[in-house]
Amino acid sequence: KNARKRLSEWLGAEYHFIEVKENYRSLPAIVDFVNALFGTLMPRGLYEDWKVEYVPFASTRKGEGKVELILCESAGSIKESRKSEAAICAQKIASLWNTFEIHDGPAMRKCRFGDMAILLRNRTYLSTFEDALRREGIPFVVVKGIGFYHTPEICILRDLLFFLIDPLSDCSLFNLLRSPLFSLDYDALLEIIKDTPPDAMSPGYLQELLASYRSLLEPALAEAIRAVNATCTGWRERVKETPYAVLLEEILTETGAWRFFHEKQRYVNIKKFIKIVESFEAKGLTGLEIREQLIKASAKADEAKANVNTEGMDAVRIMTTHASKGLQFPMVFLPCLDEGAPARSGSIVMDEEGERIIMGYEEDADNRKKVPLFRKYKEKAEDEEKRLFYVAATRAMDYLCMTGVVGKKPTGKLASLIDAFQLTLDGTPDCTGLPFTVERIGPKAATRKEQGPFVAKGSALRAGTTPSARQEVVFVEDIGKECAPAKRWREVTEEVDEIRKKHGDDWVVLGRAFHRVFEEISKGNITLEPAAALKERVMSILMGEALTGSTAERMSGTVLSDLKRLEESGYLREIILPRDDAFAELPFILELGKSIYKGRIDRVIVKGDAVYVYDYKTFPVSDDELPELSERYAFQLDIYTKAAERIFSKRAKGYLFFTHNLKLTA
Repeated sequence: KNARKRLSEWLGAEYHFIEVKENYRSLPAIVDFVNALFGTLMPRGLYEDWKVEYVPFASTRKGEGKVELILCESAGSIKESRKSEAAICAQKIASLWNTFEIHDGPAMRKCRFGDMAILLRNRTYLSTFEDALRREGIPFVVVKGIGFYHTPEICILRDLLFFLIDPLSDCSLFNLLRSPLFSLDYDALLEIIKDTPPDAMSPGYLQELLASYRSLLEPALAEAIRAVNATCTGWRERVKETPYAVLLEEILTETGAWRFFHEKQRYVNIKKFIKIVESFEAKGLTGLEIREQLIKASAKADEAKANVNTEGMDAVRIMTTHASKGLQFPMVFLPCLDEGAPARSGSIVMDEEGERIIMGYEEDADNRKKVPLFRKYKEKAEDEEKRLFYVAATRAMDYLCMTGVVGKKPTGKLASLIDAFQLTLDGTPDCTGLPFTVERIGPKAATRKEQGPFVAKGSALRAGTTPSARQEVVFVEDIGKECAPAKRWREVTEEVDEIRKKHGDDWVVLGRAFHRVFEEISKGNITLEPAAALKERVMSILMGEALTGSTAERMSGTVLSDLKRLEESGYLREIILPRDDAFAELPFILELGKSIYKGRIDRVIVKGDAVYVYDYKTFPVSDDELPELSERYAFQLDIYTKAAERIFSKRAKGYLFFTHNLKLTA
């Protein structure tokens, strides 16, 4: 309005104002509802220039849309009421899926989860709605979500890592035993420690009890505990020679934990955590230093969850209203309408009046209600809530569902809605003449589903044993058989036997050593100068292969000679040396059809809009062998390039790099 006034004064007859009055997004039912509601909430002819005057729209689309309001009766406390509302919302989504028909161009089709979005005013109850959707088996993704370190999957992974770093951490081990990796319930744990006096509970006592537990009365439990102890002991041995990031990924695969974490958001969260651990290791941090860094990081409640590329994903989107600006969805759900506006001011407020800034100060909260400047601040905040309500409602194309908890006195947007249409909350709501339907549901309709007992596929308790009659899984809910991916896991690895057969055992060992050396060079842990330090590190890697001193000395000559030739050829600088936007031994998991491929890519370099993938082949080859080898490794390289494209959302090109012969083939 201010712009119109100024421009008309400046431009005079040259000024023209065109008001958009057509809505090309929403069906008539939604447009009629928005016109009726906001025509009342934002009336025209207001004096204050900071208030919005609503202009009604005309829908250009044809078809039947629907607007619903669900009033959820209070379940007592705010927390329980919000759980009840979230459950009702999730049940509504489940009932509409593959049933409600939406417009797809000129045709109609049944809706999918990907057509739906839940818009929240803020993230206060985000985890509540996530929990409700999981219990209904509804796939979802949180857009721009926070609380990364407090998600169940990261809590479990952090405890697993802390146990690997410090086996005497009884707290980490306890949480690990209760997690889906082992699924021991409290009865089983109580049985293990019941005869242990408190003064004997020194650090590491829980691990000792697992190792020494014997019971004639509970033979199934004793067998399960032996399996658990053997698994934990094996992990502790492997951590001596395996990087933490690698071991975490291997444990997730071996225990079948991906069954619980295959949900897209959880999957990418785990990949982000493993990447964080890998970056700590690349910096040379010790286990205890990594543990300290993660403890500090976990204190940050606003750490962003891993980004999920939602394009083409059949999952409900959850986002804030602010994040939804400029977007549209066939079906929109607006919960928590009873949330009050965060309009409480502090003791100081500021406001603009023309080109002047006015500041007010008042310590007493009751007195603020009487001060015009503070009252104006509150009115502006309430007006902003109306505008956000408008943004949220107009994201809907075909269907709009609003929910809120009704208590003694309506609050927030729900109060505005009830006042605008003069709704009565006594008994069955009267929908006569309303541009939407109204349904009232009691809290009993939101009864939470009980999760069934099960044991993690591939875990230590899998061999027909159960820790107790009442199995219990904590942290992560049962995703149900219909959601469990019936996939086959495949390793993408080099054919070691073929190399051994053609080139001998020495080149198998050299292959492992070269990969380790290249990785450490790429991560900056090894430098070519001074030469003595380089040779010492190469010897250390070769001696780790259980070689004799003379054999390691001989093989180190091959490694150092190849490194020299790689440097002279320029390949070392172009591909292997450290650089920005590059990754060494990048772990990946790629789902294609009924197979899930797991592996590590030797080298990935991101340049502009493209990703370059290099797979090292360190054994000797001749020019005549190159076509055959390129064909043999084509599938492996194809998996690597597809994985890189999924990870970076960029076009990828793959190369076989024969490092001994300095050959590069696409």
